[in-house]
Amino acid sequence: MPFPLRALAVVLAAAIGPTAARANDGFGGLGGSGLQFDRSAAVRLVSEDLSLSLGQIEVEDVLHNPGASALRGTLRVALPPLALATLAAADFALTREELNRTNIVDFTARVDGRPVAVTVDRVALLVPDEADPRPPSTALDPPGEEVTALLARYDIPLSLDYDTVVAALDGLPQDARDTLEAAHAATFAGGARPLWAISERYSWSQTLPAGGALRITTRYRAVPSGGIFLWRGPQEQAALVARYCIDKKTAKAIRAALPRDTESDGTSLGTAYYLDYAPPDTTRWAGPIGRFKLTIDKDQAVNVLALCLDGLKKSGATAVALDKRNFTPPRDLRLLIIAPNEEE
Repeated sequence: MPFPLRALAVVLAAAIGPTAARANDGFGGLGGSGLQFDRSAAVRLVSEDLSLSLGQIEVEDVLHNPGASALRGTLRVALPPLALATLAAADFALTREELNRTNIVDFTARVDGRPVAVTVDRVALLVPDEADPRPPSTALDPPGEEVTALLARYDIPLSLDYDTVVAALDGLPQDARDTLEAAHAATFAGGARPLWAISERYSWSQTLPAGGALRITTRYRAVPSGGIFLWRGPQEQAALVARYCIDKKTAKAIRAALPRDTESDGTSLGTAYYLDYAPPDTTRWAGPIGRFKLTIDKDQAVNVLALCLDGLKKSGATAVALDKRNFTPPRDLRLLIIAPNEEE
C-alpha cells in the first residue's frame, strides 16, 4: 500500500473524515480538483481522461476554442485548503519534510506533450470549522475569507510546518496579535494557534488558438487520508453506507476481503483510504464534456472500492472504468478503498 498504517487508536471508520482525520482517528490527506481556466466559458472541453489511484492523479483534457480570436488566460489546478490545525491534531499522509517542500504533490503539466513551467503559489483562507468535511469541489471556490495579505504584513510564512508558523506567531508584538485575533486568523489564549488553511495552487499562462485545440496533461501525487477500518454491517454504519453508496454486493465483498475478529462481535478489520476529487465544473465551461473517461485503480485485486457513481465496469485486474459522451460529471467524487491489513 502507498502509506503504512501507523499505530493508531481503533475507531469506527465512519468517524474518519475523507479529507482530514481527527487526532487518533487515522492520518489526514488531500483531495484533488479539475482544471480551471479564466476564459473557460468560451472554451469547450472536448474530452477528459481521468485516472485516479492511491498513488497518482493523472488528467488529460482536450480544450477547443471555437471562436475567431485566440484566447489567452491562466490555466490552474488548486488543492483543497488544508487547515494548519489539522497538522497539529493528527498524523498526515505526507512527512514534515515533504510538507516543507515547494510543490508538495510533485505537480507537472504538459501542453501537447511538451512540459510547461508551472507557477506554485499558496493562499491562506479562513475555513469554517465544520463537523462534516467540505466536499472537494470547494477547492474551486474560496471557502472563506482570504488572509494572505494579512499574514504577509507580519512576515508570517505560508508554511505547512505547524511549528514554524507557531514560532512566527510567538514572536509577534501585542498589536499584531490583537489584529490577528480580531480577524479570527489566530488565537493566543493558552499559546499561539493559527486558524487559517493553506491552499496550494499550480498555474501557467496559456493561449488557445482561434478554432484550435490543445491537449493538457496534468499529473500529481495522490495523498488520500485513511485509518483503521471497522466493518460491522450496513445497519450499524448507515452514514458510511450513504456517503459511499455501499450496496449489498459491496458489503459482501468487504466481509470477504477482511478477516473477522471472532473473539469479539465478529467485526471485520482492515485499512481505509479516502480519496476525494472534484472534476471540472461544466457550468463554467461551454457545455458538457464531449467524452469523459474515468479509470480508478484500487491497487490490489483483494481491495474493495466504494463510491457513488453508476456505470463503472471492470477494466483490469485492479481497475474499473466509466466512458460517457456529452457528460456532466458529479461535482464531487468520493472514493473509499478498503484493504486488508498487511501481515507484520
